[in-house]
Amino acid sequence: NSLSNTKNIRAPQAWRTRVPEELYPTTWVTELTIDCLERYARDPDRPFFIQCGYTDPHHPFTPPGKYWDMYDPKDIPVPVSLGAQHTDPPPFIRHLKTMLEDGTAIRDYVHPYAVDEVEAQQSIALTYGMTTMVDDGIGRLLAKLDDLGLSENTVVIYTSDHGDVMGDHGVMLKHGLHTEGVIRMPFIWTDPQAKGGMRTDLLSSAIDFTPSILGRAGLQPFSGVQGVDIVSAARNSFKPDRAGIIIEADELPENVNVEKFFRVRSFVDGRWRMTLWVDDDFGEMYDRKNDPHELDNLWNNTQHKETKSRLLELMLKEQYRYSELMPRPIYMG
Repeated sequence: NSLSNTKNIRAPQAWRTRVPEELYPTTWVTELTIDCLERYARDPDRPFFIQCGYTDPHHPFTPPGKYWDMYDPKDIPVPVSLGAQHTDPPPFIRHLKTMLEDGTAIRDYVHPYAVDEVEAQQSIALTYGMTTMVDDGIGRLLAKLDDLGLSENTVVIYTSDHGDVMGDHGVMLKHGLHTEGVIRMPFIWTDPQAKGGMRTDLLSSAIDFTPSILGRAGLQPFSGVQGVDIVSAARNSFKPDRAGIIIEADELPENVNVEKFFRVRSFVDGRWRMTLWVDDDFGEMYDRKNDPHELDNLWNNTQHKETKSRLLELMLKEQYRYSELMPRPIYMG
């Protein structure tokens, strides 16, 4: 395997850690969670809530032991958008690529950076290794639930806080970018009471996590909570009153390697993704049905001005829908 010799690694933030598998954070979190499950199992009538937070997959790319060279970078498909022609890309992406070309890129910190094909393949292969280790840890947790007789009375949710660019458009990490890889994240809900064979196309985001979990626990959400109980909505074939999803990012200069603070706001309605670079007077608009890799920015395309106006209006209304209303006005009950 090409990763067996660390000298072959060109990807930034990638090295073979000396930390063994049994001491790696993924193992530690798994064993802490198993310990919690065993303690709660002693009192079967007591409900419990455990948040098991794995730090991986995440940069730096350092999966331990067998997970380091589990996947060969040569077998990893190069992201379609890496090196592809991008019509009117965001200035931030151009900035990252310019720094790579002129040798000024800083690629050992938290902010995004540009990569070539080999670096992207190596980074993805190592991320697969980290992901597989997490998957193995979750397998241990599910097996422990079975062993303790808790499987038929426990809801298991698998999710994350965000995705990753992961080589799309020749960039790594996530800050300041709302590409599909960053804004799409898993939300797997395993429930003994769930009915299989159902499909839904309802739009959901992280603001729905709290009301969904509280609803499943039979608890009322607190006053002013944003989001909806999407689990109940899916079960009852009910679509929430929303035109799309709002995605927000406020970026500190040190997180994105730029001189000034900037804000990014996006609106996604399923087919379209529209992004406003608030401080740069720049916009993006992609028809993800016909352009799934988000390469043709239609923001300034006059043939789509009506769609642009419609999306801007919907985004504005959705933004106001989630405006802060706490303390809640008494006339709203």
